[in-house]
Amino acid sequence: MWRGIPITTVPQTLVDLAPIFALDDLARACHEAGVRYGTTPARVKELLRRQPGAAKLRAVMVGDHPVTLSRLEKRFLRTLEEAGLPKPITNRPAGTRRVDCRWPEHRLTVELDSYTFHNSRHSWEQDRLRERKARQRGDAFLRFTQADLSEPAAMLADITRHTRGSR
Repeated sequence: MWRGIPITTVPQTLVDLAPIFALDDLARACHEAGVRYGTTPARVKELLRRQPGAAKLRAVMVGDHPVTLSRLEKRFLRTLEEAGLPKPITNRPAGTRRVDCRWPEHRLTVELDSYTFHNSRHSWEQDRLRERKARQRGDAFLRFTQADLSEPAAMLADITRHTRGSR
């Protein structure tokens, strides 16, 4: 209790939300809990036992359900699936930074840029830092926008070259 208001921990809140949140909403909540509060899958798993929603929450925490933070990311993943390309890991740490999409086995990082989330000097600087870090760890780095998804042939060719062919 804090000033007469019941409170709980962030991991317990995720466990409590699991039975009532849709999978995508739960994935977003887990992502935000990790980014903002350092909540780890291990801390959540300690609470799970046989709670309602435990299977959904486990799937999100271990990465079996992709975390998508925007309509652009959802559309990108759908476009990849329709083209028969492998799914990336989404919105997970890669080195010291979280990246939108990564295929670690192909050493490829993709950032999806929309003006909504990339319209400030801070976000511009962070984007450049993510790109430098990706290249430092040996990843190819590609950047796509909404326009690339409207005419996806060139984008899909780039991704295919990195995930199926030689770099």
